[in-house]
This record gives sequence, C-alpha cells and structure tokens, in this order.
Amino acid sequence: MLILLLFYIVSANSIIPEYTINLDMQPEERWKHIMPLYSDKIIDIINTAYDELPWIFSRPIKYLAKTYFEEIPKDLGEYGKEMIGISNSSNINLYEIVLYNIFYEVFSLCTSVVVSSENNIIHARNLDFGVFMEGIVPLLKKITINLSFIKNNKVIYKAHTFAGFVGIFTGMKPYKYSITINQRFALSGGFLGIIKWFFIKSPQWNSLLVRTLLEGNYDYNYVVNNLSTVELVAPIYYIVGGITEKEGALITRDRYYNLKPVYLNKSKYIFQTNHDHWIEPFYFDDRTTNGKLFLDNNKHTIENIKKMLETKPTLNRITIYSTIMIPKYDYMYGYIQNCTEPCHSIHFL
Repeated sequence: MLILLLFYIVSANSIIPEYTINLDMQPEERWKHIMPLYSDKIIDIINTAYDELPWIFSRPIKYLAKTYFEEIPKDLGEYGKEMIGISNSSNINLYEIVLYNIFYEVFSLCTSVVVSSENNIIHARNLDFGVFMEGIVPLLKKITINLSFIKNNKVIYKAHTFAGFVGIFTGMKPYKYSITINQRFALSGGFLGIIKWFFIKSPQWNSLLVRTLLEGNYDYNYVVNNLSTVELVAPIYYIVGGITEKEGALITRDRYYNLKPVYLNKSKYIFQTNHDHWIEPFYFDDRTTNGKLFLDNNKHTIENIKKMLETKPTLNRITIYSTIMIPKYDYMYGYIQNCTEPCHSIHFL
C-alpha cells in the first residue's frame, strides 16, 4: 500500500532535475558537470537580490563580499574548494559564489513537519525564500535540483538544494535520518556570528554542519546531540527525523545553546515555521495555526502531509519547493510549488 501511494505522488507532480556529486573526485571538480547549465540563472539571482534588497542590506553586503569573502573558502576545507571549483566552472566571481552560499544562512524561511505514521517517520518541508525580494522566487525554482552524493559508487546521502549551493537545508541519510533547517530570527543573529567566524573560525556554518553530519557514519542520537550543542554562526531551527516510531526532534538554537527542545516521544507531532514554538505566531506570518489545526484533525498519512504542504498559508507566494522524506525506506521526493492567487505573502515591514 505504501509503495502504491508513493508511486501516486511521484506520478502526480513534476520531478526536480537529478544530478550526482561524486565525493571520490577532487572537490574543485565535483560541480563541473552541473554549473555550466545554471551559471546564467545564478547571475540573474545575484543581480536581482542586489536590486530588490533594501539598500540598508544590499550596500554593506556588497561591500563586505567584494572586500572579504574571497578569503572565506580557504578556511572551509573541501567545502571551500568546492566553492572555488563552482566559481571556476561557472565563470562567476568567487566572492559572489561565497555570498550566494552565505545568503541562505541568514535569509531563508521554511515550514518543517515530522510525524509518526504506521511505524514510519514522515519528515516533510516547504522551503520558502524571497522576503524583501520576491523577484528571485521564480528564478530559484529554475535552479532547484535533486542531488545524490556518491562515494565508492554508493549513495551516501541525498539533498534538495540549489545549483552551486554547497551546504544542505534539506537532506537525508538513507535508512538513518533526515534533517531540515528553518531560519530563526534573534537579536544575536547571523551577521554577528559571521563576524566572529572571521576572527576565530570556531562557529559552525549551519548548512555545512548538516552536510558534515550526513556525510559521516553517525546514528540519530549522535546527530541530535551534535546539532544541539555545537557553536553556530547563526540562530537556527534544526528538525530531525529518524527511522523508529518516536525518533523526531525540534532543536531551537541560538548561536550557543539548545532552547526548549521538543521530541516526538513526548509530542504527537513536530511542526515548525520561523518563530519559537513557545510564543504566539507573528501577526504578519501565521503559518502555524492552520498547519497545526490540519495535523490535529487529519490522519498523519503521507497523502495528508502532502495536502498540508499544498494548503495556504503553509503554501505561500515565496514557497520554492516541497520535500517528503521517509528515511526508513530511503524515500525522498521533492517538487516545485506554485501558489495560485490570492496567495499569502510574508512581509516584515
């Protein structure tokens, strides 16, 4: 029954383009077959972001990128070398490739859900991006890709991401766990963490940490503990799903600590957008009330979770893609979302 349902979902939606990243290759060479296909679109995204961001953000960001960002890859090991290779194979300035990668650390919005269903863990998410700059939303849809990372001819982990983005916001380790990232807004934010990183290099980049954990041979408990304790560049929500009935966690992080964690063994589900779960939803962006109401009143089947992802305002004007993962079965499916008008938009000003 489950297999038939998965087949139905795959058949009903267009599939994100699929590629492989061969981890046995030199880091500078790993993206060489992908980047020429997307370089023009990435340039359009960078230029559109510059044009649409309020000048209070765009001017200092552009200055910092040109002045300092080309030094960042030198301290990021293989991931930094991948950025250098991405720059070389796309003919985009290295500082802009670094900016393109950092941008998602501090500006993305999302919805993530973990539920237990018939002894399976279903982990789903909508990735939203484009606050202040909705013009990049259709452009991001054109560079969304499905990656399988292989080593010794074996798939080690999978991700739904953007072409040329080295970190991972939506990833799965087959038969072990899945991880998604949601942006968290806090006074001690990402820009402070980035400044600290320049001086001492100790904070972890949020999305690179996810990739490191997916790449390693770890179990669910190790991943949850690591995401809960390491120092981070930016505040973030980590949402983790496992393979047994109660393996699910919401990790609400500032740059140093895990704040009021939620675990599936003590909660009937996990639902997280971009505000702390112990406060009321933001008046200008309440995806939480309707999302939780849906989960409270419907069975937690894969079909219903898919329906929830496509229900407004969980689905909104800046939703790029949806992903559904079941690590136990090595199942990861994503598709581009399109919100028909009238459609909710998220505004902070």
